[in-house]
This record gives sequence, structure tokens and C-alpha cells, in this order.
Amino acid sequence: MLTVYFSENNEGFFNITEFMLPEKNILIINCIIYCLKIFTYIGEGMDILKREIFTHLKIIRVYTKKIGKPIEKKDPVVLKQGTTLIDAAEYIHKDFKKNLRFARLWNESGYTGQKVEKNHILNDRDVVEFHV
Repeated sequence: MLTVYFSENNEGFFNITEFMLPEKNILIINCIIYCLKIFTYIGEGMDILKREIFTHLKIIRVYTKKIGKPIEKKDPVVLKQGTTLIDAAEYIHKDFKKNLRFARLWNESGYTGQKVEKNHILNDRDVVEFHV
């Protein structure tokens, strides 16, 4: 568990006033904070920093689709990398896991509504249509 408290100093930068996290992650956090100070100061590179933070968090965004409706990439479900289809179904609602008949998947890797197995590992920006 990571707990970080920030305070703004008189130069407009943020300081870590207290943090608790495993020893191996301290270097990553210090690097992120340092980069954030630089990118904020020069006003460039925030998109790169956001992408790096997202990558280090090891999460994915999965979108759900209603049956018979067009794909809308709004309000993703945020899950851990390595999450399977059945894990995502349970995360959304425990009855989804119990009653799931099948699911269809759309993504940038070539899936265009194909049925996928319950143990299929989801990727960032996948769109899933659950059939329960």
C-alpha cells in the first residue's frame, strides 16, 4: 500500500512530506516526483509522464458494451494487468460470473466481436459485451 502526502512549496513545486511504501519502489516514486517537477516547470512532457505513471501502475482500462448498441468508449472499468474475462465479469457483478454464457470482444488487435473464452486475458482498451 502506498500512502503519499504532498505539500506545495513557495516555488510552486510539490514536496513529499511523508510516504510509506516498499523499499524497492522508493526509487520509482522519487523519479516520478522529480520528473513531475521538471515537466511542470517547463510546461512540456506531461503526456509522457502520465503514460509512464499509467504503465508503472500495471492497470488496464476495459470498456463494456450493451448488446445491440454501438461501442462507446466512456467510463472504463479499471482492472489489473492480467485480468481474465471471468475476473472482469465478477468485478462488475458477482452474478455476471455465475451466469455468464459467453462474451464478445472488440480491440485493436483484430477482434471484431468474436466470442472469447472465459479465461481470455484482457488488454488495455478492450471492449467487452457480456451475455448473461
